[in-house]
Amino acid sequence: MSNALLASQIKTELRLERELTTFLTKERSGTIGLFVRQGSLKRITMLTEPVNVFEEEASASSNGLLKERHSYLFQLVSQIVRRSDRFDYGYIFVNYIASPDGKTFICNVRFQNEIHLP
Repeated sequence: MSNALLASQIKTELRLERELTTFLTKERSGTIGLFVRQGSLKRITMLTEPVNVFEEEASASSNGLLKERHSYLFQLVSQIVRRSDRFDYGYIFVNYIASPDGKTFICNVRFQNEIHLP
């Protein structure tokens, strides 16, 4: 079995979720958590990076990822999920850092598999 349906669902749901769009636009870096149960996306979480109190003033002026770049990020995540081994239970974590101008980004995707016992 493949992750084609899961990848498609992730791409669609991420594009539709307004709170996520606001998060990406506002936060220069962070982690998006995708909870998967029985091969289907069930929950999306957003985690900001810790703020260093001494650097808060300098980072306050930084914006997040430009809205027109969100679709490209979602497309990359979807492609990675599609190419990965079958994923039924657990979390998919997407870490990203946007450039100061919000036009480019670096991201990585990690899978945390869970084993559910009877």
